[in-house]
Amino acid sequence: MIEFRINLLRDQVANAAQRRRRYMAMMTYLGVTGLLLVGAVGLASSRMVEASALRAQSQRVENVYARDHEGQGGLLAGAARLNQRIQKLVMSLQAVDQKLAKDPRPARLVRNLMVSLPAGVSLRTLRVAQEDKSVAIELVLAGGYEGQVSATDLLGLWQKDEQLMADLAEVNLQGSQIENVGGSSGQVWRFAGRLREGT
Repeated sequence: MIEFRINLLRDQVANAAQRRRRYMAMMTYLGVTGLLLVGAVGLASSRMVEASALRAQSQRVENVYARDHEGQGGLLAGAARLNQRIQKLVMSLQAVDQKLAKDPRPARLVRNLMVSLPAGVSLRTLRVAQEDKSVAIELVLAGGYEGQVSATDLLGLWQKDEQLMADLAEVNLQGSQIENVGGSSGQVWRFAGRLREGT
């Protein structure tokens, strides 16, 4: 029987240039992965340091709270109590707002007037007569604000204000004059209007 010995790998052995290229590619790969690994370890370390600092800060806050509110439970119990208190206040404010929306003037009218007043203008008097539905409004323009806003500008804003005009059927400027208000001179604007029917 004839024995054959064939070296199939002889022609597949890389020459020196190919081996050098493969070695350089492998070293480059190892270098890049090493840098990525170092970056990941550094990022993880900084995150751990931040987490540790946050834990320490949280512990300090809890200790201060426990010292200042002794016998009232921990910080979470205090937060729960505060949340309940805020919810009660929100419900109270919503109830007041609903009541103002339903009740007759002057409460809602005063609110809508105050919201619409520009800087430097304050409400001096408001008179509402339910018998004839008349409304008298006096405003004061503080010194230093002259020229920045006028009574006619404000009247135009009011007439475009849907919430205010839901209460007033009409409002007109009656006049303005300089008066002594609180020890200094100020411009007083007078308006007259009429409540809408059913209010």
